[in-house]
Amino acid sequence: MKTKYLNTVFSALLGLAALVVAPLSLVATANAQEINQKILVISKQRIMIESLAGKEIASQAADLLKVVQAEIIAERDQIEKEENDLKEQFAILTPEQRQAKGEALQLRKAKFNSFAQLKEREYQASIAKAQNEIGKILVPILEEIIAERKATILVDQSQLMFSSPDHDITADALLRIDARLKSVKVERVRAEAKQQAKAEDPKQ
Repeated sequence: MKTKYLNTVFSALLGLAALVVAPLSLVATANAQEINQKILVISKQRIMIESLAGKEIASQAADLLKVVQAEIIAERDQIEKEENDLKEQFAILTPEQRQAKGEALQLRKAKFNSFAQLKEREYQASIAKAQNEIGKILVPILEEIIAERKATILVDQSQLMFSSPDHDITADALLRIDARLKSVKVERVRAEAKQQAKAEDPKQ
């Protein structure tokens, strides 16, 4: 009777041990799979800055920025000129003319910030469109490198605190991009008519 009781207890303990060991084995398997995964790292920022096309975009972007700034300054100067003209002509204008010119000037002042913001959005959209051309070339290049190195995960450098240089494929990607895309033209992106109208009339 005692022996039968001990056998029952022992069997129960073995069953409990199996329940404990099973999850541990699953964790070990998962950890092994994670270890076997090959992770690669790339710096998209370096690609955009250091590639031949990226450098060309930066140069054209600087020129475009000057154009956009000149447009904003020209609008500001025109507002100041109208304000000074109104002051100089105030004495010879009829009350109706003063009111009309004053209202027109206030409206132009009111829409200036919208005008400047619209030009800024046009500038940013122009750069983004050009950089997207690099992205189109980059995607198949990354697919090639991932396949060649039998990697399973690709992470951008900006998402990591530290990574081994052995995992960094940025230099390799740069060489391949420069061989396929040496320059990109930055084309001015204009705001849609609806956005332009809204900037011209803040009441819309």
